[in-house]
Amino acid sequence: MTLSKRIKRNLLFRKKEVLGTPESALEAVQPVMQTSGVQPVIPTHNDTVTKNDSVRWFNDPYLLGKHVDKLFKKQETEQALELVKRHTATANPFVQSIVIKGLSQSNLDDMMQYWPKKLISPMGYTVLFNALAKTQLSKEQMFRKMLAITKQLEYQRQYWKKAKADDQRRESMIAQLLNDFDKHQLTHQNAILQVCTRTSEVGGWEYGTGLFQSMQPDVVSYTTFFKLCATHPDGPQLAKQAFEKVTKIDARLLNAYLNCHLKQSHDLEHLLLVIEQHLGLPPKHDQPSSRKMDINNQLLTTLLYLTDKLNYPRLGRYWFDICTKTLQPDEGTLEALVNLSVRTENYHLAFEQAKQLKSKEWLLRICYEAVESDPSWHKKALKIDDTNLSANEFVHLLACHCKAKDDRRALDLIKRHKWFLQETRDLLDDMMQSNNLDTSKMVLRIEGIGYIQKLLKPTSDPIYKRMQELLDTWNQFKRETESNSGVRKL
Repeated sequence: MTLSKRIKRNLLFRKKEVLGTPESALEAVQPVMQTSGVQPVIPTHNDTVTKNDSVRWFNDPYLLGKHVDKLFKKQETEQALELVKRHTATANPFVQSIVIKGLSQSNLDDMMQYWPKKLISPMGYTVLFNALAKTQLSKEQMFRKMLAITKQLEYQRQYWKKAKADDQRRESMIAQLLNDFDKHQLTHQNAILQVCTRTSEVGGWEYGTGLFQSMQPDVVSYTTFFKLCATHPDGPQLAKQAFEKVTKIDARLLNAYLNCHLKQSHDLEHLLLVIEQHLGLPPKHDQPSSRKMDINNQLLTTLLYLTDKLNYPRLGRYWFDICTKTLQPDEGTLEALVNLSVRTENYHLAFEQAKQLKSKEWLLRICYEAVESDPSWHKKALKIDDTNLSANEFVHLLACHCKAKDDRRALDLIKRHKWFLQETRDLLDDMMQSNNLDTSKMVLRIEGIGYIQKLLKPTSDPIYKRMQELLDTWNQFKRETESNSGVRKL
């Protein structure tokens, strides 16, 4: 009689109520297992069965992975990890990749600690690279982790190439894995390029451009490479060479290419020819159009910013009217349109457009921009609710009061919003702690501090000293970071 039949027969002679737990079931088969030389597995506390539950055990990796995925979707992360931990044999690369994916959606830090020394599937590496590009790690840490993951990816590919199959089933599994690695190679390279875009200043530019030269790129590859090119002064020239080889162009790819030149302010007139060739939008506002491609809001927003850079807002409004016949503009596009109106000092039109956005920040910014030429805009600013202001809204309203020479209201605003200085100090401390210089978050705040300094007397107000210390700290941190990491001055 086989071992399984003997165990089954022994269990049948026991009462059901006695077999309510793994311990009692183990006790029932203990004599058989001892005589057969089988070592029992002592159940842990987590394996205890209650009347309404049972221990789940999966011999099929597919079913195990499916159940682990369900647990992650229910945000039961600990249960999912415990289940995988119990299934040391069944938790194959497919299952480990589901764990990686689940952790990437709940806790990126846990995911980064989990992945080392795990054999995961090609899909798992794609998840790893994509998640890494979204982490809050410093650029240096992100780049080093990308290199480590890339090294492990290559190691695992070589591991499976050298692996020996004991039977036909394992041989088939290894062949399938190697085939999957080949199929996912371009996907992995595209994901690595995305990380290089985030880490351009600390090695990502050199690594990414070298990687792109060895690739057989698709639309996603070109799009990501153009984003990388936007981070470096030499990028537009390389992007132009690559763009000539593109055989299939969509809105995302074209948007990335235009942004590359816009961010580096490189050969903007050339972009008008590209737009006419691929979109059918004329380079002048009095010429007819012949639409050739569907345009999304992201691309339209970029087009509006291009006309702003070219100091040709009339062309921007013309393109906007053409494109919005078939496209509903989103908030980003409307903001770009308002910006064009402000730049041309068409403040009344900009104010009406900003009302559509329901944006207090834009309404206050327009008042601040217009008040010098027309003091009546200060009255409009006073009608806007000045409670619960964001940092940008606070600075715009403060600037409006200062330009209107209403020092009393400006000082009152400062007293009612003391959080501004502390929040700015906390933001600077966070940047210094993570060694991550983000000038865009500080420019307007520094401008606001400048207005406050002009209002306060240096000898009598203690706030003035705090502001001066903050400015000195910011300027020193900015100089040191730019010097040490080679960041280009913004």
